[in-house]
Amino acid sequence: MSGVTPEADRALAPGSTALIRGEEWLVSAVEDTADGQLVHVQGLGELVRDTSASFYRSLDEIVPLEPADATVV
Repeated sequence: MSGVTPEADRALAPGSTALIRGEEWLVSAVEDTADGQLVHVQGLGELVRDTSASFYRSLDEIVPLEPADATVV
C-alpha cells in the first residue's frame, strides 16, 4: 500500500481537485475497497476534460491540490 496519511485522506473529498498522471481531476467520490481507496474523478485538464475515470490510491500517485494555490484565469 502507499502509506496514505490521515491528512491526505481528508484532502481527497468529493469536490476537491487532484493531480493524477499529470492531469487535473475533480474528485466525485472516494470509496474504501478490499484493494484500498478507489477515487472516482471527472477530468478538468485539456486532454481529459469531461472524461470520467477511477484510480486506486495504491496504484497511482494522487496529489491533492490546495485551493489556496489556484490561479484564477
